[in-house]
Amino acid sequence: IFIRTIAILNLSVWIHSVKVIFESQSSPCYLNGRPQQCLPSFTNIIENVKAETTSTCGTNGPEQICRNWYDKTTAEARQYCSICDAKHRSYPPSHITDRHIPKNQTCWFSGPLQENPGQNEVNITVSLKKSFEVYYIALQICGTLPDSIAIYKSLDFGVSWKPWQFFSQDCYRAFKMPTTNEQNSQITPANIHEVLCVELKAPERYNDYGQAETVLPFSTIYGRPSGPPWSQDLVEWMTMTDLRISLMRFTPEKSTPYRLKELYYHTESLPQAPPNLVNHKTEPIVHFGLSDLAVGGRCKCNGHANRCLIDDNDEIKCDCHHNTEGQECERCKSNYLDRPWQRATRQNANVCKLCQCYNHSDKCMFSMGMYKQTRGQHGGVCLECKHNTEGHACDECAAFHYRDITKPVTHPQACTSCKCHTIGSIKQNECDKKTGQCYCRDGVTGQTCDRCKDGYKQSNSTVRPCIPTFYKGFIKSYQDEN
Repeated sequence: IFIRTIAILNLSVWIHSVKVIFESQSSPCYLNGRPQQCLPSFTNIIENVKAETTSTCGTNGPEQICRNWYDKTTAEARQYCSICDAKHRSYPPSHITDRHIPKNQTCWFSGPLQENPGQNEVNITVSLKKSFEVYYIALQICGTLPDSIAIYKSLDFGVSWKPWQFFSQDCYRAFKMPTTNEQNSQITPANIHEVLCVELKAPERYNDYGQAETVLPFSTIYGRPSGPPWSQDLVEWMTMTDLRISLMRFTPEKSTPYRLKELYYHTESLPQAPPNLVNHKTEPIVHFGLSDLAVGGRCKCNGHANRCLIDDNDEIKCDCHHNTEGQECERCKSNYLDRPWQRATRQNANVCKLCQCYNHSDKCMFSMGMYKQTRGQHGGVCLECKHNTEGHACDECAAFHYRDITKPVTHPQACTSCKCHTIGSIKQNECDKKTGQCYCRDGVTGQTCDRCKDGYKQSNSTVRPCIPTFYKGFIKSYQDEN
C-alpha cells in the first residue's frame, strides 16, 4: 500500500508540473469518435513574453524623451516630453508586449540614436522557444516614426535570421529594393517566400501623448496563394520560433535643413517648425518607441493538437493526437508508419496508421517503395519481429518454426518450433513454415517423420531407417552397401 501511495503521489507531481496553454475548446481533435483537424487557439502569441532590446532609454541615468509627430488633423508639429529613468522602469521593454488596452496605454523607448554609423538602429527580439504559425504582426508607434522598419524571423531559435518584411520611406535607399505592396507584387507559388518592401507612412492619428492610434500591419498570407489546403511552402513562410524588429534611421548622406526636419518629424509636408524644435546646426537625437507589438498566430501543431503544454523548464510542446508525436506533432509514432506523415487539413485528418505487425512488433519503418507497390495501401515494414516471426508484417514464421493454425495469428505462440525426428527427417528441426511438415527420408512418413510408410519396416540404419518389407533385391542391395 505504501509503494502504491508513493507512485500515485509521483504521478500527481508530474501532472501538476505541466501547464496547458493555447487550448481551443471549439476545435476538438475528435468529433463523435471521428478524427478531424484540430488547432490551438488563435491569440496574441507574444503577450507578456519577454522582449529584449539592444538599447532602452534611461539606462545611463535619467534623460529627457521628446516624442515628435505631425498632427494631420490640425496640420501642426506636435511634441510631448517626459523623463526616462531605467531605475524607475519608466519605459521598459516589458511595455512592448504587455496587454494593450485603453486603461493600459504604455510605451517603450530606445536609447538615443544619432545620425552616425553604428548608431542608427535598435533591435527588439522576442523568443518563443517553439515554432508558431503567424498570421499577422501589428506594430503601434509611440513618438517619432523610424525611417525604416525591418521584420526578421528565425526558424532555429535565433541561430540564424531571415528577412520577413521591410517598411521604409525610401526602400531603395534602405534595402536596395523597389517599393511595392501586397496588391501589386504578383506573388505566385513559385516565389511565395519573396520578401517585400512597403512604403512606410506616418500614422493618420496620434493621441495627446504621441501614441499612434493606428497600427502598422504585416500579413503573412495576404496577397499570397493561400487557398486550402495550405502548401508546405506557405506553412514554412508563416512559421517562426523567434521574432526580431529593427527600427532604423537612414545612414548618413548629404543632408539639407529640410532633410533634418524630415528625420526629426518624419513627414514629407512638414510646416515651418519653431526654432527650438529643429536645430539645423546639430544632428538631431531621436528615441524610437513602440506602444504595442502584437503577433496573431497559433502554437504550431500541424492540425494534430488543439492545445500545447509547458513544463517547469519552460519547454513547450503540442499535446498530440492522431497517433502523432514530437514538439509540433511533426511525425508519426514509432509503430504508426504504415503511410507517410501528413499535416491535417479540413478535408482529411491524415491520422497516422498503425503498422500491421499482428502484435509481434512495436517498431516499424516506412517504405515508399512498398507504399507505391501497394498503391497507397501499406508502407510500413515491421522491425524486430518477436515470437519467432519474420516478414514485412511479422506474419511469417521464422526458420525452424511453423504456423499453429489452432491459435490466432496475433497469439504469442502462433509460430511453434518444428519437432522433426532426428533420424527420420532429412533436415533436423526444419519444416514447412505453413504446415509444419518435416522433410522425411525415403520410406518415412508422418508430420514429424517419426514412422515408416506402409510397406516399409524399420531398420537399424540411420541413413535408411525405413526399408521395404518384402523386396529381397532391395534388401540384398542394401546389405551389400552396408
